[in-house]
Amino acid sequence: MTKRMSQMSLLVGLALMIGCGAGDLLDPSDIEDTVSGKDDVVRPVGTYESTSAPTARGDIVTLNLHADRTFERSGAFRVTTHPPGPVIEQKGTYKFTKSGDKRYIRFSVDGLKSSDRYQYTLSGKTLKLRADGSTRWQKLQAATVTTDFLSCTKDADCHKVVTGCCGLDLTAVNDADDYRSSLHCGARGCLTANPDASPTVAICNDESKCELTLPTEYFCGVRTANPHQCPSGYVCWGPNLASDGGGFCHKECGGFAGIGCDQDGFVCEDNPLDDCDPAHGGADCGGICKRHRINN
Repeated sequence: MTKRMSQMSLLVGLALMIGCGAGDLLDPSDIEDTVSGKDDVVRPVGTYESTSAPTARGDIVTLNLHADRTFERSGAFRVTTHPPGPVIEQKGTYKFTKSGDKRYIRFSVDGLKSSDRYQYTLSGKTLKLRADGSTRWQKLQAATVTTDFLSCTKDADCHKVVTGCCGLDLTAVNDADDYRSSLHCGARGCLTANPDASPTVAICNDESKCELTLPTEYFCGVRTANPHQCPSGYVCWGPNLASDGGGFCHKECGGFAGIGCDQDGFVCEDNPLDDCDPAHGGADCGGICKRHRINN
């Protein structure tokens, strides 16, 4: 009896050794691979498609990695007696991990308690994946997706984002996350423009397209299907505002903080929309920046 158990233990040990030789099994020692400002590693994000049909269990046909760490994928994931088996669809969350110099994508599928892991390399638009326990690399290519990022019906549809992967310019799009995913930039640390530092605003213009413009250059205060609102620090004013004639956004100025006007040709004048009158005892009245009038 003891001899038989020893033989069985030996066989199990050999089987484990053979299994380990077939590739890296799930290694619990990997740690989360977080993005830092000094990080020059490019991580995959966006839609990728296999360049060939699945031939083994675990082969991925399509993979969509969203910037919010959710995913959808299709592939041969079902256990079957005749691999690769049928192509099925799955969704869930993912995270990047690493162990030594190897980098992985660890998938947690909705409805399943376990996760699976793929080692990856990314070169340009080519993503190579190797499932745990396999020695074979699978090649996927970034999908060419033509998406309309400009169409809109109201200002709330539009968002100000950095142009390109590491751009210093800004643009307006209708879906910030999908726009970033479509660039296939990966997660990288690089110098980009700061959208909050720019005075421009994203609006839905009269042609139902998202665009960036200065607050002082669009009409406000009119009852329309898409009434433009002034951003924080600006007020809508015009001589015909009370009769629904609309106006333009004017930067707030003056007040206790003594805010000035940073546009050439503009001066700080009393705000006609409030009850504070500097000519009649009003102290530190807030004003609005208006174009300087030259009296001849």
